[in-house]
Amino acid sequence: MEINQEIKQEIKKETDPIYEKVSKVVPAIEWAFHAPLIHKINILKKEIDATLTIAGGFYDLRLEKWAYDFDKKNDLKINWLGWINYRDLASIFSEASIGLCLLQNQARYDRAIATKIFEYMLMGVPVLTSKGYLVEKLIKKGKCGETADATNAHEVAGGMKTLLQNINLEKMGKYGSDFSRERFVWEKREKKLLEIIEKLT
Repeated sequence: MEINQEIKQEIKKETDPIYEKVSKVVPAIEWAFHAPLIHKINILKKEIDATLTIAGGFYDLRLEKWAYDFDKKNDLKINWLGWINYRDLASIFSEASIGLCLLQNQARYDRAIATKIFEYMLMGVPVLTSKGYLVEKLIKKGKCGETADATNAHEVAGGMKTLLQNINLEKMGKYGSDFSRERFVWEKREKKLLEIIEKLT
């Protein structure tokens, strides 16, 4: 995954002189997710009071140090949960105002929808996700969030701000939950599948 050039330059300023060396060693997915996301919350917190919670850890200790240092330097007060049991996600989601699914390589996911989005919807959490043909249709039909260019830090920060200041945020979460439970849970799909099987036999 490639990191947006604007973000790369911001990261470079914060990490010189080790940036060039570290960016070649650290797994691309970590740089593509953690670094841009942290910069986006930095932009957002200059306008409204918001807290970013990140569930998951780091595979590279140098990136971890950079992230924690950037957090401390900019007083972001990120809630770092570290590695957690998948079964504990429900309680974490239940405390979230919005859920983020900001995939950087958007073209790759144009015809796919990340599982995380369905998890957010089922839990009644409004979603801000990267753009894509299928996911944009889903978010629009479910009335459950917004999409943004995940490589544009200011657009993403604007999307987070729009959602967090939406007075109908709770309704948006309920729309998503009702929509996903009506269409995507096994009990609903089971009936449809049995009807298809019956027609074919």
